[in-house]
Amino acid sequence: YLGVPNSALSILRNIVIQKLTCYLWIDALYINQKDSEEKGEQVQLMREIYASAKKVIIWGGEPSFDSNIAFRFIPLLISSIEKL
Repeated sequence: YLGVPNSALSILRNIVIQKLTCYLWIDALYINQKDSEEKGEQVQLMREIYASAKKVIIWGGEPSFDSNIAFRFIPLLISSIEKL
């Protein structure tokens, strides 16, 4: 799999299973995670990339036994962001 992280493979499999057609920007694929300088430069561009996206999907990986904890936290996070 050419060094593709498991989280990226997971979302790609999910897209194939659902037969979706879309453009993806997966930071784990587009940013060399081992190069701190490159990573720093790319992270600066992420705000622009996400702001210009029609839709943003955050993929945290396959569900685990405690995934519900994260999903309960999301509304609190959104509420905090909206207050900014």
